[in-house]
Amino acid sequence: MKKYVVLVLSLLLLVFAITFFVFKRSVFYFYANPYTQTSGFVHISKVIKKLDNLLSLTKLTVKNDGYDIKYLYQNPYGSGFLRNNPIPNDLDFAVGVYLGDFEYNGENSLDIAMRMFDAIRSFYYNLAINLQFSEQNLYLSSTPMSVLSRLNKFEQTNINDIISALDYVINKENYVKFTYFDNIIGVSENLVKMPYVMNHNEILLQELRPLILYSDEVVYNDQMNKFLREISFVPEFYARIKHNGKYYVVELVPEAFKGTRLQLSRRCFASTVFSGLNSFKFLRNVSWLVDDNQYIRYRLLSYKRHIQEIDKLIDARKSPVKILKRVMQVADLIKPLLAEEEYSDISKFVVDNLNNPDIQLLNDYLTIYSNVANIYRFDSLKGNLLRLGKLQDMSKLSEDIVSELEQRGNISKTLLVKMKNINAGFR
Repeated sequence: MKKYVVLVLSLLLLVFAITFFVFKRSVFYFYANPYTQTSGFVHISKVIKKLDNLLSLTKLTVKNDGYDIKYLYQNPYGSGFLRNNPIPNDLDFAVGVYLGDFEYNGENSLDIAMRMFDAIRSFYYNLAINLQFSEQNLYLSSTPMSVLSRLNKFEQTNINDIISALDYVINKENYVKFTYFDNIIGVSENLVKMPYVMNHNEILLQELRPLILYSDEVVYNDQMNKFLREISFVPEFYARIKHNGKYYVVELVPEAFKGTRLQLSRRCFASTVFSGLNSFKFLRNVSWLVDDNQYIRYRLLSYKRHIQEIDKLIDARKSPVKILKRVMQVADLIKPLLAEEEYSDISKFVVDNLNNPDIQLLNDYLTIYSNVANIYRFDSLKGNLLRLGKLQDMSKLSEDIVSELEQRGNISKTLLVKMKNINAGFR
């Protein structure tokens, strides 16, 4: 009898071990947009899992600095999750970071602001350090010291902004926040004022930019050419303010670039998914997903932003592939208002163009050289990638693309000569 008990226990332990192993290696996805392209999940999961492992390590190293952060969600997004898009270029990856609770007594705003910003700095710096020493085929564009230097440059500005916002948070008053930038560099009289309408539960943080990574494992289908593609890593911070026994949840909204704020509610309705079981818990309690009026409002705001971006891209006469993707996103956002025939016509137009082999090859060629140009701005990154042969691989691929375009015979000889000259300069 004892032998049978031991055998059963051994089998149960084996099943548990296998289940735990599979669970730890799996990536769980959730999405709120019914038009999400799900076929890419299996392909992009490898790099998503590496980012998840990186976050787990960073959580531990940040704790050594005295901050017990938690992750609310992981949010991969971008055109790789857009339906009818066979040529995604990159990956955007946001993470919601909960900094903890801060008790406000009406007189300690400076202490709260300094601790909040120090926790943010700790997260950025530890993430950069862990990336630099990882061997996960993830390459950070900036050095950890340059990341730290930029955060320190805007430390006092952001501390002042947190201090000035605390009373709005406690009093539940919406407000307008202004930031400034030089329209003409070095001429102070030409400062441009940028207004942000902030909800009472939002605090704007200035110049808090994404970390830019590169990896040749960013793939969404079997047909994609593998080369170093960009990953925009976007930290988004949250905290709770305790005052007179009440808690107030605040979102620390990054102004990544002047006039541009990065925020989950501004992108949730187009080509965005969530990974990790913690994301599911978070999504169940997001007000603009459970309240019908807020849902419609934020969805229409997303529609408006994409229409504005399309207009800007058309005026600039650039990024035709991005325009097509935005058109598809806009159609998805307002599909309930479109006749079936109208939606089908838009989808067919987008699909026919994005499935054109010449457009796909040209898109990869342009993406290669756009990424190379950005990589060459960072000496340490460039040297490392040359040593690993990654840039040489991109050079060879760009030559193969030009050869294939030449064989297809649809591209002008003048353009092909220009592309060959660029390749020769890169070689």
